[in-house]
Amino acid sequence: MNAANDAAADGRALDAIELLSQPDHLQVGSAAQQRLVELRHAAFGELDRSPGRPCWPTTFADPYPAERGVPETRREQLSGALIGGAIVNHGCLRVNGLLADDAVARFCDHIERSFAARQRVADGAPLASAAPWFVPFAPGQAKADGFGHQAFIRVVDSPPALCDLVEVFSAAGVTDAVTDYFMERPAMIANKWVLRRSPTGKIGTDFHQDGAFLGEGIRTVDCWISLSHCGPGTGRPGIDLVPRRFDSILPSGDDAAFGWSLTEHALRSAAPGVETASPVFRPGDALFFDERLPHRTTVGLDLSVRYAIESWFVAPSSYPARHVPIVL
Repeated sequence: MNAANDAAADGRALDAIELLSQPDHLQVGSAAQQRLVELRHAAFGELDRSPGRPCWPTTFADPYPAERGVPETRREQLSGALIGGAIVNHGCLRVNGLLADDAVARFCDHIERSFAARQRVADGAPLASAAPWFVPFAPGQAKADGFGHQAFIRVVDSPPALCDLVEVFSAAGVTDAVTDYFMERPAMIANKWVLRRSPTGKIGTDFHQDGAFLGEGIRTVDCWISLSHCGPGTGRPGIDLVPRRFDSILPSGDDAAFGWSLTEHALRSAAPGVETASPVFRPGDALFFDERLPHRTTVGLDLSVRYAIESWFVAPSSYPARHVPIVL
């Protein structure tokens, strides 16, 4: 820890991350995990922010030329070219079995521990008693406590989950694939890197594109991972999406629920004849997409709780100034 702190004091947060990420430091509950959250934020200032690719969106060959629905692959085939080819030609890429069963069980446990710790604080327990599972990270915290916060906890507010997820992304090839796709070391959006425990009773029918509130001109990819068996016929909400590439952020429509949401009518007008896909996901399956994909949580009052992880990666060259960066 001392060597890492010395490196950080010298303005070498990236070196400090490497030092603290060694297995002997990362014991559950250790101060090293909490320190790594701070360092991964501070390290953003050390990144090269010149564009890795000269133009964006870039051109990729279509790896699924005959596909009219959601293209699929296995974790073993994941690559930057496959992510890029699927997104720029089909809007998304499904990766079956991205997480193994033991990782799925571990992250469900992370979610339960983190939510329980936050609730203890809400019920009046001292904040220190919630560590290590709930340690609020100050940057972006006020916004994180706003709309819909009951259904998620930021990964940065649960240091053991963050450290585990960084390791899992590396082992599963996600970090390498996204880095290759951007040709830049990615940074996460703190307030859109979340552990989700979606409640029952979803009644909204609008879709949305995340670019409506993230902004234009950004280089992103989201990795949404289901930790539950979900989708039609499972009793748990899945994701409805339109599996095609859109060239822009679509106008909301006059009767949209929010300024950033899309009515079904507005979506159908923009994409006539394109069917909505409602995939069934097994625990550990993932969906990669960017800020242009129209999607929504499945509607239904009779659906039970679903666990998931949402991770938004951004190329540093296009990182939006109003968000809180966390270097992967």
